[in-house]
Amino acid sequence: MNNENRIFTIPNILTLIRILTIPLFVYFAMGIPDDRMMSLWTLIAFAGCAATDILDGFIARRFNLATKLGKILDPAADKLMNITALVCLSILDRRFMLFAILIFAKEVTWLIMGLLLMKKAKADLNPNWLGKFASFLLVIGAMCSFFYWYWDDIFIPVHLIVTGIAVATSYVSAIYYLKIYVFDKKKSKTQD
Repeated sequence: MNNENRIFTIPNILTLIRILTIPLFVYFAMGIPDDRMMSLWTLIAFAGCAATDILDGFIARRFNLATKLGKILDPAADKLMNITALVCLSILDRRFMLFAILIFAKEVTWLIMGLLLMKKAKADLNPNWLGKFASFLLVIGAMCSFFYWYWDDIFIPVHLIVTGIAVATSYVSAIYYLKIYVFDKKKSKTQD
């Protein structure tokens, strides 16, 4: 069987574990206002999710286990994890509401555009370094934010600064994708 058509590969199983861990992370995150120790448990659950993201990608590339399902499931799991973190943080601290709305709007818009591009232009939308960096910053911002009460106590909103930079980088990445997959494609078609 062709590796690309396989379903039960180690990277896909790790991605599924990441998706199944999200409710545990939500449970811990919602307990933070009542018990600050929950910040640590939330961090551990979220870091575990992030670690499976790094590990599944490494294994898929290193051992040639990339699959069609993994190419869809992995980015979906990333987006679900990041949006869930921002929604939880918005519930805990209203200052995150704008970040959650901006990321959700970008992801929904990009999902629709990506599906259209894949259908119309048969484009394979591979992630670029800027998109990966934006996701990394969002994970770091979220991890810092689980201790929002600490940053508020010392009057330095590190969590908000890092998350804000992550959201901005995410939009720059989306614009870069648009340039590559829409504007450059149109330009090359008119030159042909």
